[in-house]
Amino acid sequence: MKIFSKILLAALFLLSASVSFSIPSKPPPPPGGGGASCWPPPCTPIDNGIIFLIAIAALYAGKKLYDFQKRAKA
Repeated sequence: MKIFSKILLAALFLLSASVSFSIPSKPPPPPGGGGASCWPPPCTPIDNGIIFLIAIAALYAGKKLYDFQKRAKA
């Protein structure tokens, strides 16, 4: 179980590092009084939060499946 937790921790670290370095920064907004660039106006960006949520959910499901299979064999 120690090896599994170490692999899980390393995978989570590598995933978070690769996602944070692979997303380029957005260019600055153009000067002037241009309005909102999306419709409807209260724009809410969804970026890394969804990726981390999916990754954590997949890791959690994998651990639950591993535990279930381990318990079924015993």
